[in-house]
Amino acid sequence: MEVQQRELLGLTSSDLCQLLESLGEKSFHGKQLYRSIYRLRQFHIGEMTDLSRALRERLQQCSRLTLPRTALSQLSIDGTRKYLFELKDGEKIESVFIPEEHRDTLCISTQVGCPMDCTFCLTALIGLARNLTAGEIAGQVLAILKDQQQP
Repeated sequence: MEVQQRELLGLTSSDLCQLLESLGEKSFHGKQLYRSIYRLRQFHIGEMTDLSRALRERLQQCSRLTLPRTALSQLSIDGTRKYLFELKDGEKIESVFIPEEHRDTLCISTQVGCPMDCTFCLTALIGLARNLTAGEIAGQVLAILKDQQQP
């Protein structure tokens, strides 16, 4: 029988503290885990060296961190990069990184498809399939940030 792993991406600091307590660990490890994911952007539990080796091994058995898969990435001449992400269920969404002089902007999806039925928009043709989870929304941001840090 396959063990159901809990997705960590999208969980709040409080959620992670509660998860660690449910595993018999001290709740402060949840704050460490939150910091590792969202501040340090460590997406492999084995790399989170501020957690003990035993805790990392335990977390690897019962949980996972899943960024959306980049199916396509297109770079425009102005530095704008469009991403086509594939989610765990095979659905696809788009996100855009827009570099500007004094700040960068991200345009992210919150739904698969769109219910607005705008005649000029290709996404409207598929209609609304479903809303994204908090983890899928956060995953877009983290995947783009990870890609932008690549040399």
